[in-house]
Amino acid sequence: RQVDCVRADLEMRLGRVSQAVDVIDRLIAESEADKRRGLVAVRQDRIPLLHAWKLLLTGRAGEAGLVEEQAAVRASATNNHRLLAELNALQGRYLLRTDCAAEAIGHLRRCEQLSADETNPNVRRFEGDLIEALVGIGRREHATLLLQKLRDRAKACPSRWTDLSVSRSEALLAAGETATDLFGRVLRQSSTSEFVFEKAVTHAAFASRLTDNGSNLRAREQRLAA
Repeated sequence: RQVDCVRADLEMRLGRVSQAVDVIDRLIAESEADKRRGLVAVRQDRIPLLHAWKLLLTGRAGEAGLVEEQAAVRASATNNHRLLAELNALQGRYLLRTDCAAEAIGHLRRCEQLSADETNPNVRRFEGDLIEALVGIGRREHATLLLQKLRDRAKACPSRWTDLSVSRSEALLAAGETATDLFGRVLRQSSTSEFVFEKAVTHAAFASRLTDNGSNLRAREQRLAA
């Protein structure tokens, strides 16, 4: 069960949506079968989170809300700060991708608070989303401060993903042609199958920036690429 939970998470990070959904469906079915046999369901913390992710991804936000509430109740009852942090990261990420940046910030800030003791930015991967949401509502100074914090954390726990997140955040905060050049660099950095989802996110962020600058045709091209 633990292996399947990790596999689902990896498939999500690689952008392999259908494979992730297949793994999650199997996990949910196995958990329900355990309950029917009177067994204690294994990984009761992870399965609701993955279930909510699947429902959000497949356009069933109403159903996802019920699962999220159940996960929050379980996390509070067991004092599981990790589950609460990951739940808020998921909710914030979904809201950001559906153009609700202001609402996303509340969840992402909650994840930030719950992750105060986590030094590795690769674990929750929320900082890039929070920076993008802050830029989206015009809070650039706050976003700049958070970017510097992310740079420091990336030095302590380096990875290719943190490099991409830092570079994309720098592009979002840059001006004029500098932003265009930086977005181009991020897209080149993410041109491997490992980062197909990150590349899609970068195209979407680039499109938003181009729209703000009045370059609607170029923005449309980036949205289509995303």
